[in-house]
Amino acid sequence: MIMKKIYNLTKLLMLAVVLFGTLLPVSAQTIQLGTGTAVNGTTASSPVNIWYRRTVSQFVYTAAELNAAGIVGPCSLQDIGWFVTQSPLYNIPGYTVKVKHVAANNVAAALGTGGWTTVKNSFTYSPTAGGWDMLGLDNAFAWNGVDNIGVELCWSQVTPSYNGSGQCRLYSTPSGYRYSWTDATGSSCGLTPATTNTNKPQVQMVWGNCGPPCSTPNPPSANGVTTSCGNGVTLSASGTPPGGTYNWYSDAAGTTLVGTGASYTTPPLYSSATFYVGAFVSPNCESTLVPVSVNVTSNVTPPTAANVSVNCGNSATVSASGGTNYIWYGDANGANNIGTGNTLSLGTLYADSTVYVANSASSGSPTTLYSQDWQSGQTGWTEQNSGPYWNLLSGQTGSVNTGPAGGSANGTPTAGNNYMYLETSTGAGTSYLIGPGFTVTGQATFEFDYHMFGASMGTLAVEAWNGSTWTEVWSISGQQQTSLGAAWTTISIPLTGYYGVINLRFRGLRGSSFTSDMAVDNLLLTEVVPGCQSNLVAVTATVVPPTAIPVTGVTQICSSNTTTLSASGTSVEWYSDAGGTNVVGTGNSFTTPPLVANTTYYVGENLGASGTYDQTIQVFGGSGLSGSTAFNFPGTPTGATGSPSLTITTYGDIDGTGTNLEQWRVDDETGALVGTAGGTGNFADQCGNTITTVVPLTTAQIDAWAANGSIDFTGVDPTGNINYTLCGGDYLQLKLTYTYNTASPCSAPLAQVDITVDQPSSAPASVSGGGSVCLGTTSTLAVQGGALVGSSNWEWFSNNCGGTPIGTGPSISVTPSTTTTYFVAASANGACPATACANGTVTLPVPSNNLSGNGETATCTVNQGGYIHLLTPAGDLVASINSNGQNLGTVTATSYLETTPLLIDNCNNIGNPNFQVSVNNRHWVITSAIAPSAPVEVLLPTTEAEWQLMGTEAFANGNINDDITNGLADVGCTKYSGPNENANFPDNCGQGGAFTWHSQTSNGNINAMAGLTGHAATDKYITVDVNSFSEFWLHGSSTSSPLPVELVDFSSRCIDGDVAIEWSTASENNSMHFEVESSVDAFNWEAIAVVDAAQFSTSLIDYAILHEGAAREKNYYRLKQVDTDGAYEYYSIIYSDCGSDFDGAPIIFPNPSKNNFTIDFGGSGMKGIVQLTLVSMEGKEVSNRQLNLSEGVSTFQINNLELRPGLYLIKMIDMTGKLFIIKHRFN
Repeated sequence: MIMKKIYNLTKLLMLAVVLFGTLLPVSAQTIQLGTGTAVNGTTASSPVNIWYRRTVSQFVYTAAELNAAGIVGPCSLQDIGWFVTQSPLYNIPGYTVKVKHVAANNVAAALGTGGWTTVKNSFTYSPTAGGWDMLGLDNAFAWNGVDNIGVELCWSQVTPSYNGSGQCRLYSTPSGYRYSWTDATGSSCGLTPATTNTNKPQVQMVWGNCGPPCSTPNPPSANGVTTSCGNGVTLSASGTPPGGTYNWYSDAAGTTLVGTGASYTTPPLYSSATFYVGAFVSPNCESTLVPVSVNVTSNVTPPTAANVSVNCGNSATVSASGGTNYIWYGDANGANNIGTGNTLSLGTLYADSTVYVANSASSGSPTTLYSQDWQSGQTGWTEQNSGPYWNLLSGQTGSVNTGPAGGSANGTPTAGNNYMYLETSTGAGTSYLIGPGFTVTGQATFEFDYHMFGASMGTLAVEAWNGSTWTEVWSISGQQQTSLGAAWTTISIPLTGYYGVINLRFRGLRGSSFTSDMAVDNLLLTEVVPGCQSNLVAVTATVVPPTAIPVTGVTQICSSNTTTLSASGTSVEWYSDAGGTNVVGTGNSFTTPPLVANTTYYVGENLGASGTYDQTIQVFGGSGLSGSTAFNFPGTPTGATGSPSLTITTYGDIDGTGTNLEQWRVDDETGALVGTAGGTGNFADQCGNTITTVVPLTTAQIDAWAANGSIDFTGVDPTGNINYTLCGGDYLQLKLTYTYNTASPCSAPLAQVDITVDQPSSAPASVSGGGSVCLGTTSTLAVQGGALVGSSNWEWFSNNCGGTPIGTGPSISVTPSTTTTYFVAASANGACPATACANGTVTLPVPSNNLSGNGETATCTVNQGGYIHLLTPAGDLVASINSNGQNLGTVTATSYLETTPLLIDNCNNIGNPNFQVSVNNRHWVITSAIAPSAPVEVLLPTTEAEWQLMGTEAFANGNINDDITNGLADVGCTKYSGPNENANFPDNCGQGGAFTWHSQTSNGNINAMAGLTGHAATDKYITVDVNSFSEFWLHGSSTSSPLPVELVDFSSRCIDGDVAIEWSTASENNSMHFEVESSVDAFNWEAIAVVDAAQFSTSLIDYAILHEGAAREKNYYRLKQVDTDGAYEYYSIIYSDCGSDFDGAPIIFPNPSKNNFTIDFGGSGMKGIVQLTLVSMEGKEVSNRQLNLSEGVSTFQINNLELRPGLYLIKMIDMTGKLFIIKHRFN
């Protein structure tokens, strides 16, 4: 018997825990604030009055009041209640209690909408009169012991009507109570109370874990972890002080406790999450919370999605592939769920839009965990009754005018179908129908059918057990059906936040009489296990802006001209400004006025500066809708007209309050309220209805919001109860519509047409630098007058204007070979053509292609490089001068022609044939106004016949040094400078003038020279470099000697055993030094002295050296003269014998002779074989033979020598070495 009593007691205690929650700790303290018996009037707001059907109120209990009542914090508020003196006639649905710390002592100002802790979740409140009516809090509130405590009450619309009932005790304090009330549908939660009075409710509070302030413990240590999608993970913390523990929370504010202890195992996670852990020391001391991040990695392959392009103002659809279940989001964080499926319509677009898509491993389809239709009895369900009781039935209940006609068959009352109902004929009270335990791993939904017909219908609620407390998750009060046969109502309740083993129970509260039989049928518990989701893939719909209409036509013209432009389209208008306000033309073509400067025009279609903006954005429940959801309307134009509006549509039961649809508040960009929707209901089919609110807007609002090109709204959930799976597919939709009188965001921009207006150059007036010039002269022609503009340049042509281009620039140098007219014009500048030409003529003499005759003269100005050809007036060539760029002024050249080549005497050897030179019969006198300062080139022309005849004469004369053996290349020039510079050579002798030899620098045909190409091939020339002008004579010279031998004297004499060698020069030109050479045999020479020369001289200079000791021997001497350029020549050989007797010398006769002579050795003492050698005065051996004197023959005839006339040495030496050298002249 004792064991049975213990067993029964244990069952009773367990049942009490299940029914009523955990018993309060022994240390709990109960206090009352406020005294007196004053109550609110029947039409005055209070925590229980329903004069208005919906209320929100705020009031403050100060820390001083709590301390005076014996509560010293920190403490935990565990229960709260009002002293009810009169119950309201109707239950109060959606009754919610919130608490927070505040600094204010009263509610002179509203306490705001944020920071509240919901201590009593939304439920249907039936206040009980006659004393303190405690609410039984769902969540404790941790008071810090310092701040005041603010309380907020709110509830949804009372049904069926308002009533002047519901009273509780109050006490008076300034600004003690603030409230707002209305009869509107929906909930007041989240609204701001506006009216104040002095009536603050008396309150009874239950406090636990109170104690003196403690030292806040140090935060614990905890590390984040990584897990794969779909798994739970165990988090660990360390570092708690002795006697302490750890509290784990799902939010940073620490309002939602999810676990305690050193570790916490999370439910299965499908996205990264952050939990928070704090060190806790009893009674109520907690450290700062430490975030612990769980990085959830995806194991699902992302889908493939391509970007799209759409024309402005058109709708766009994006698609995904490569997966099975697709979820679309409006943000990169995956917060706003905007659709599912492989395609998503983005609606009408005015600006680029980017959405994000993920592949989910779950289809989101629900899985059945449990079902019950009562056809097999009430298996698994137990009753706990207090008055009325739950009963299994298949037909009509025993009471009239209440209950269904039968069980639910797809919503139709059907006799024979079992159902459970609350029999209310047995008395008043509350009864429970408790179900079995269920294991939930995902998002669970509890669905069932209910029938509530009866005039005094009470309240039906569903509560869920999370392992520690029962929490109401749904309730409904009052009659819902109108007859026994009315259709059953199906309701779906999301069990958000319930995981693991849970229990469900029905709570039935009898109404005021027996006509309140309520029934339930077709119970179904399902869950949707969130599928692991891939990483998000961004998909962009690019809005292609309209393009400007195409424009054709010439856009570059010359100043003062017009141009015609053409554009396609309708209602085309042409403007002079970018804003399109100043119309300058209409139609598809437009001709400009004459333009003188660059000009820009704009063109577009005038289709009317007005349009309609109509855009809808819908965000779905789940991860899409949150406590604050952003809506962005892109591409909004200003200039709103008419009656703009924002249509707010809400569907589902996000608030989960009875039959009420979800409630949303919509704020503008500044946070100001725009409008609300939802929060009302009493629909027979709650999940089949939507609530739509059309909020009128002003044009000023639209223009202010649209100034930055888009309008943003924010959907705010005022209650925080987001039970978005109640109906499935829950959404909040905003539609913005207005007309505008400005350009549409999809209007094509104006096309810009830039007309480049080029300026013309002015034509040149004339050309300077022309006129008559000598052949070969380079003339510089220059533009006179005119002006260039832009890219224009001066362009020069020959023959005609625009003919053969020959150069550009303000001047040009030309060297024509014939008389030529040159033209110059300013070239085109862009669209402006070239100007007219000016011209100038360079006139040249016409070459006759003949050489000049005797005494013909030509004169030219020579002041530039290149050959200037001096032509006679008849066009005959006299000579050509290249000054190498020097300005010689006027140069005059006269040619002289002899009948035959002249034979010129040596000035010091007049009549001596050995010193005569044959010169060309053409010679010149050339003078310049300005003497050259550096060498100039002189071209001297001659005919083939003239130089050939000169060569023949040179071979025929007695001077071997002027022979021409290599053709024209052997011809050089002697230039005489001094008195009597004329055509006569003999009068140059003895005048003190200078004779200079100039070797040629080149030779060739005259017709190879530019401008002289008409000359015969037999006309030749040589060129020489000279430092001055005078007489010019052509002749050959193998010794590079000028015509007169300038050596006046070369002799020797004996002085006391030495030999003095003396010589004199009449003139010198470029001479560097003299070398005196000595020889004993006239063959082998040795230099014995070097004497510096005067270099330049036109007067007589004497030179002498002393050959010491040479008087004792026979010696030959010769003189070598070396020029500054290294050229040299030898002069005649002389003989010296200061002591010998030449009486026995061989006799040679006649002397001079011609090609033969006789030699007599009688008395010479020479014997045997005698070697006889003839040597020229240059030391060249010209003949060699042997004579035999051994046969007694002493006279020999020497014949047929064929020597050139001149002086020679005859050298004879016998076998004994006896030597004789005798001078001999040949004619």
